[in-house]
Amino acid sequence: MTSPTQDEDQQGTNITDSDVTFWLVLSIISAFICFQPVGIVAAIFGILAYIDFQSGKYKQAEMKLGYAKMFTYIAAGIVVFLILLFLFCVLPFGLFV
Repeated sequence: MTSPTQDEDQQGTNITDSDVTFWLVLSIISAFICFQPVGIVAAIFGILAYIDFQSGKYKQAEMKLGYAKMFTYIAAGIVVFLILLFLFCVLPFGLFV
C-alpha cells in the first residue's frame, strides 16, 4: 500500500493556515483561563494540528483541529457553568459575606 501524495491528502479538506493558527491560539488561551485539565488537552490537540498542517498532513490536521475545537468549547462551557452556579446558588445564600 502506498502512502498518499500531498495533493491526495489535501483533497476533501477545507482548513486554512489562519484556521489552524486561530484555534491554536484559542486553545492555548483556554488552557490558561478556562478549566485547565480540559484546556491543556485542547492546547495539545491544537499544537498537533498545527504541526500536521505545516507538515502537509491536511486530513490529520483537520481531525486534530476538530478535537481542539471540541475540547476548547468544553473547557469554556465548564467555566461558564461554574460561574453561573456560583452566581445563582452560592451568592444568594450569603455564604461568602
